[in-house]
Amino acid sequence: MELPPLTALAFCLVISTGSLAQHVSVEQSVSGLLGTQLALRCQLVDPGKTVTVTQVAWVKDPSGAKTNLAVYNTTRGTTYPSKTGKRIVFRKPSLVDATLVIKRLQLKDDGNYSCQFATTPGGNQAGTTKLTVLARPTNTGTALLVRAGDAQVAVASCKSSGGKPMPRIAWRGAVMHNMALGVVSNVEGLFSVTGMFHAVPTGLMDGEEVECIVTHQTFEQPQVIPVTLRFQYPPIVTIEGYDGDWFLNREHASITCNVKANPTAHTYSWKMNGREIPTSIRVVGHQLTVDSVSCNVHGTFTCTANNSLGTSSGSVDIVVRATSATAAGNGLGSYENLPGNKQVGTMFSFMR
Repeated sequence: MELPPLTALAFCLVISTGSLAQHVSVEQSVSGLLGTQLALRCQLVDPGKTVTVTQVAWVKDPSGAKTNLAVYNTTRGTTYPSKTGKRIVFRKPSLVDATLVIKRLQLKDDGNYSCQFATTPGGNQAGTTKLTVLARPTNTGTALLVRAGDAQVAVASCKSSGGKPMPRIAWRGAVMHNMALGVVSNVEGLFSVTGMFHAVPTGLMDGEEVECIVTHQTFEQPQVIPVTLRFQYPPIVTIEGYDGDWFLNREHASITCNVKANPTAHTYSWKMNGREIPTSIRVVGHQLTVDSVSCNVHGTFTCTANNSLGTSSGSVDIVVRATSATAAGNGLGSYENLPGNKQVGTMFSFMR
């Protein structure tokens, strides 16, 4: 949310040294966004009208370089000695309200500002405001395309650029990770922060989403940038569709070769018991279909896929029984998934 013109992020009313009868009222500190407009409020409070004001002035860095910004008095009128091109002006020249307006805030506007009233009797009275210029950063998140492997590497990058003060970056996600942080500040005082997401890349992590979280003083709440991880890896092959109940004469029994790979697998092949698939079995794309189950399809089916990074296979043992296990209700034909993407069924003899 942008700061509205003439509005400070935070302020605290202070009273300058002097009598309780009159005082200079200013804000102790204010903050504004780079490029926006902001007002430094200053008033002489004199309920009893005990003094006469002859001049009001604003000075930046009064205890250092001391730059005169704006002066108003009853004789010479209004002058702007620093030649700011009408960017820093009185809101409305007055001997009572000396509020100063700074347009199009710049980083160099950071500093202390003294509002000074020349009065008689009493001499000069002043109040000081500290101005902090803030810059809202821009945030980006990027996945780094890397090959799957055993070592932890940078797999995603999050950058928060052009912030003041320095942004803070964190990562979250289900993937085990570490973060490396690098900070770069340019000559104008703006900060660029890069957070690298380090993990051990695997094919199973490809497509996982992690989140970069950027926190900054100019944000009402942290900004969340989703990043989808992208890895290159050989094919991961699994065979699905076998229900453990292939019985004689069952129609249209099928299994499917599912392949996850990056780059995409470009060739697939099926074998039965290490040999070519019988002509009685139909193969369309990834799917293998048996129109009518017979003893000839009792065995191990293997699907092999390859891409530019390698070749992988997945197998399933098909058990053909005389009758449906479901119909028999005897629980035969149970199977389990074992490591290595291989599904194994229990072997049974056929009843003739």
